[in-house]
Amino acid sequence: MTSLLPSAVVMMGAVLFVADAPSTSLDELDDRARALTSRRFVNDKQIRLWEETVAELAHAYPNDPISLYWAGVMLDRSSRPDEASARWNDCIERIGTTSELRLLSILADAATLLGATELAAGNGQRAFDLARKAMQANPQKIEAYRLLLDAAFQLDRLDDAKKIIADRTEPVENARSEVLMARLTLLADRG
Repeated sequence: MTSLLPSAVVMMGAVLFVADAPSTSLDELDDRARALTSRRFVNDKQIRLWEETVAELAHAYPNDPISLYWAGVMLDRSSRPDEASARWNDCIERIGTTSELRLLSILADAATLLGATELAAGNGQRAFDLARKAMQANPQKIEAYRLLLDAAFQLDRLDDAKKIIADRTEPVENARSEVLMARLTLLADRG
C-alpha cells in the first residue's frame, strides 16, 4: 500500500501541473494582441478583449519579453510612461541577441516606443541609439527611421542620420514604400 503512495503523489502533481499550464500559447496571445491593435480600437468590447489578452500574457508568461512588451503598451495607454519604459527596457534586455523573427519584431517595437518616450523627455542620444537598435532588428520598421530623424534633429546630427539611412536602404527603385518615404524626407530636407 505504501508503494502506491509515491506514484499517486507524482500523478497528482502531474495533474496539478497540467491544470496550471497556460491554455493559450505565447505566440497565439501575441498574435491576438497584434490583431486587436493592428487597427484603431473601435469599441469597448475590442479594448476589453485586448486588455484581457495582455492580462493573460502577464499571468501565464510574466517574464517573457513579449509579455513585457505588451505590459508596456498597456501602461503607456494608461498614461504611465515611466512604468511603460521600464517594461520596454526589460523586454529589450531580455531579448538580447537573437535571430528569431518574432522576437526581433518585438525588439524593434519596444525600442521604437521606448525611444519615442526618451525623445519626448529630451534624451535625444538615447532615442537615436534605440532607433538604430530598432532598425537593426527590423530594417523595414518605418517608425525607427522616423525616430532616428527626429532624434537627429534634436541632436543636430542630421548628417549622421542621412548616412545611416542611406547605408540601410536599398536603391530607390527597389525600396519598399515606407523606406522610400524616409529617403524622400531626407531629400526634402536637403531642399
